[in-house]
Amino acid sequence: MSKTLRGFLRQSSHYSIGQVLILFASLISFPILTRVFTVAEYGTMSLLSNTVLIVTAVAKAGLQNSIVRFHDEYSRGSQKHRHNNYLSSLLLGGLMIALVITAIWGLGTMVVDSFIDEHSMTFALLLVSSGMVFFRSAESLMLGFLRAEQQTLALNSYRVLVRYLLLAMMLAFLFTLSKSLMSFYLSQLAAMTLGLGALAWWRFRKHWPRFEHFSNEIFRIALHYGFPLIGFELVSMLLNYVDRYCLQFYLGADSVGLYSAAYNLSDYVKDVVVMPFASAVTPIYMRIWATKGAEPTRKFLENALRTYALFAIPLILGFAADSKTLLNLIASEKFLEGHVIVPWLITGLMINGAVPILAASLYIQKRTNLLVAFLGITTVINLIGNLVLIPYYGIQGAAIAKLFSYLLLVGMVTLPTRHFLGFKMPWTALLKYGVVGAAMYAVIVLAKFTNPLVELSVDFGIGITLYAALVATTDSKVLENVKESMNRIV
Repeated sequence: MSKTLRGFLRQSSHYSIGQVLILFASLISFPILTRVFTVAEYGTMSLLSNTVLIVTAVAKAGLQNSIVRFHDEYSRGSQKHRHNNYLSSLLLGGLMIALVITAIWGLGTMVVDSFIDEHSMTFALLLVSSGMVFFRSAESLMLGFLRAEQQTLALNSYRVLVRYLLLAMMLAFLFTLSKSLMSFYLSQLAAMTLGLGALAWWRFRKHWPRFEHFSNEIFRIALHYGFPLIGFELVSMLLNYVDRYCLQFYLGADSVGLYSAAYNLSDYVKDVVVMPFASAVTPIYMRIWATKGAEPTRKFLENALRTYALFAIPLILGFAADSKTLLNLIASEKFLEGHVIVPWLITGLMINGAVPILAASLYIQKRTNLLVAFLGITTVINLIGNLVLIPYYGIQGAAIAKLFSYLLLVGMVTLPTRHFLGFKMPWTALLKYGVVGAAMYAVIVLAKFTNPLVELSVDFGIGITLYAALVATTDSKVLENVKESMNRIV
């Protein structure tokens, strides 16, 4: 196992631990929200939250990506003496843009509401939740610095602490004020105010950004790099959420609630694997490219994808096997109808999770416009798929359209990386993991118990043991890495 790959796995482990703790908090809040709110209210909450995220994608202006991209240049390279200018320019400039977008969104909401005779609670919720646009944008900028500096422990400590703060505030507001969507969004605002204030004090307590250090040149360069990524993130958001808007249009809030519950549960599980890899991989391969060149970068990407698939495939199949039991146990019986779409959703989400690895050459070459084009094509195809399939297949049609769209996206972003770096898909390893995972799936679906907790516990134990044993006996590389790791421990 190379030193670089060990570093990648070490940083990924920091993200993994943090993500497991965040997942635990989500698994506490998720069943509470699905029981406090009706299916329709849960659908409305999903649409509102997704809308806030879409607006936030614009408000961030892509600068969180610029922070990572230019960090080494201004902290270690020829521009080291301008580090304070880099920090102040990107943070203060980013905050000003976020404030302007938040103000425009809030004013726009009030203007639209003024033309409606019957004032809707949805508009009031949008107005209150618009504050989250600024807070989420500011948080993304600050965490961008921690990510660029590879302060994975600090970054994940913050993410975990603020997630539990959000949970505590949510419980306090829902069960002391009212069990309403308004209380939910007010609790989010209160928690983000406290969490973001603490993060700002901790990160910048020694060197606060100052307006006199603001550099128009640095900000312009950063914006030039990051601005196309607004399109990237915005189109990514539309790709992720357009199905909810289509479901609302065709079938109403109840269908959005069913779909969102199944999607959110799949997304929580997906994040255990995807977030650690996606967050750690980009800074590492950017550094390898800058210091060692193309061939080491190619080898690292192939090893990273192989490692990702090793964990992703059993998660897809194991979660698909137990989706009905999990959804009934965690979300409640009123959302059980959504279990049929879980296999489609988790497969698509995990395939999409490999994009940061497969699209590496586009990030390295700064071909962000091409990324936006690929995402735009995928989003249009996804929209067409939803418009065609939802009237006939309902929520399952939306899930099928999502999976097909992610497959298309992965195929498109892989081609430039193959051409530029000579990247090769580890098809043999993928096939091995798929066959082993299928064997695991077959065993899990046969294990049935009346108690859902017992069934899930047994399935998890059997599944992980069987998969690990079969992979270790069929994949020599995995076995070598395990032996090397054990020798280091001993």
